[in-house]
Amino acid sequence: MPALVLALLTAAPFSPAGLELHLSDCASGGVDYYFFQDGTVLTKCSGCEWWPLVQRGRWKVERDVVQVAIEHEWYGKGEGRVVEAASVDVFEDYVAVSAASTEKQSFEVERFREEPRSCERVRPHRLRPDPHGLLRLFDGDWPETAERELKAADVAGKSRATLRLMRNEIYARYGYRFHDAALTAQFKKHKAYRPHLRDVEAFLSDVERRNVVVLSEAEKKAAQ
Repeated sequence: MPALVLALLTAAPFSPAGLELHLSDCASGGVDYYFFQDGTVLTKCSGCEWWPLVQRGRWKVERDVVQVAIEHEWYGKGEGRVVEAASVDVFEDYVAVSAASTEKQSFEVERFREEPRSCERVRPHRLRPDPHGLLRLFDGDWPETAERELKAADVAGKSRATLRLMRNEIYARYGYRFHDAALTAQFKKHKAYRPHLRDVEAFLSDVERRNVVVLSEAEKKAAQ
């Protein structure tokens, strides 16, 4: 077991902050849990009925148990006909959904201290407590549109075509399926781009929503 993980696990009192409980390699998938210092916990599911599925909640340690209470989740909801029937059906269409949740989970503290199992690992992570970061498929050419609010200097002097690409990259990061062949070709240059959602609006962060407005207004001015 890496020294950093061992140090985190043996510190008293026990805290899972900074650790990932990695379960997604088990069977046909599973949920990975990411614990943060501020009491936030994020989860990401692989092989779940809803894809993608990311959740946010709170954790606390009670006696020898880590209690997890999920408060919100973001997922892709299947619509239309089933194009592939399996243990997890594949639908012809998916839309992004954002909804409240009351799901609860608990883990024995000892589970974090045990030697790695065949499909389960405990390891440190360097993520931020941002669920949108787990939903995005790639960073893209203009990662700043997801990281901070754009300023006038960020759009000044850019062509209408570039501004359009910047705006649509915000949607492409979440797997939006474009009807424009040129946009599809542009974003397929990123290997992680997977166009499977016909609507990703529910996945956008507040910063991204504001940047869409800034870029749209800049596009209109560039077109004049």
